Amino acid sequence: MSDVMGLYLRANDIATIAPASFDQLTSLSHLDVSQNGLTDVSFLSGARHHLSLTFLDLSFNRIGSIDAKAFARLHKLRQLKLNNNPIVALDHHAVAAIAKLSKLVELNLAGTQLKTLPDGLFTSGKLRFLDLHDNRLMDVPASLQNAVQLRELNLNANPIRRLNAASFTGLTSLVKLEISMMSHLQHIEGNSFTPLRNLETLECSQNYQLRSIHPNAFTNVTTLKEFDFSSNGVGSIPPYLLHWNLLEEYSIQNNSNICTTLNVTICKSSKLVSELTDSDRALMITCVEEDETEAYSPLTGCPGESEKKPKSTTPSAKDDTVPCLDGCVPAATESSSLKRDASLVYLLAQLVFMLCLK
Repeated sequence: MSDVMGLYLRANDIATIAPASFDQLTSLSHLDVSQNGLTDVSFLSGARHHLSLTFLDLSFNRIGSIDAKAFARLHKLRQLKLNNNPIVALDHHAVAAIAKLSKLVELNLAGTQLKTLPDGLFTSGKLRFLDLHDNRLMDVPASLQNAVQLRELNLNANPIRRLNAASFTGLTSLVKLEISMMSHLQHIEGNSFTPLRNLETLECSQNYQLRSIHPNAFTNVTTLKEFDFSSNGVGSIPPYLLHWNLLEEYSIQNNSNICTTLNVTICKSSKLVSELTDSDRALMITCVEEDETEAYSPLTGCPGESEKKPKSTTPSAKDDTVPCLDGCVPAATESSSLKRDASLVYLLAQLVFMLCLK
């Protein structure tokens, strides 16, 4: 038995495990006791010798608390799955137990009903992957600032209402961030992602209450390669939110409010794209060849709503801009020109609306 390296006991209706049960398995590196009825992990703290475990799966049990010495004999542990247990809160005993895992690189606390993450949880500084999805977090935990080596963070399905410049402070090593299916997320403020200077993948979709993303949300973020912003509730996407032509892959489809407001202007390869696909229908977007002398509102993407940029030395493109349906129209030098165009605006709006319905 000393040669056994993996032991998989999932879904066996195990309610208790006797202490020191695995002491003779000196080569055991993988232990899976998920989907059972365990209420604690005393079988680990009761071990007489150090265990060689590098992977431990305790998910989908009934574990409500963790003793401070629970993992004291797991000096080699690199992956710990505690997800889908009714932990609710990590008290100082649980924090002490996890903090002692000096080689831990992956921690899964998804579906544990957590409302916050206490300080002191990430003292080792070696954690690379953290899954916190489907919890009750109202804000991005400030304690994450100490997870300086974190590369992937999953915050999906948490009731976070807004993101701001302080949300991801300190996470300079983060490469992938998941912030989807947040039923309460309404606003993404300026500089929200600025601390993430190595970010390559951002998944931000199915946030149906999301109403706005600030045009400066990605200030100084130059490494992004993949951006999923599909199926949100926004009515517009700032035209200069990202360097769209530098992305390898992006999706903004199924943002249903965009089809009715038509105030999206997306830059791609130094031009504004003429249409975007939403499912099987084409969104008729306000689009012209990019003109550096034209001023576009950073919030709505409509022309003529902000101060003019300095004039370019290159010839400007012809302005074929179509007004937005939500009342945003190109700025005119005289009010009389707006009156003359009012009937045309109404007819164009009706035509585009009918096209969106098809």
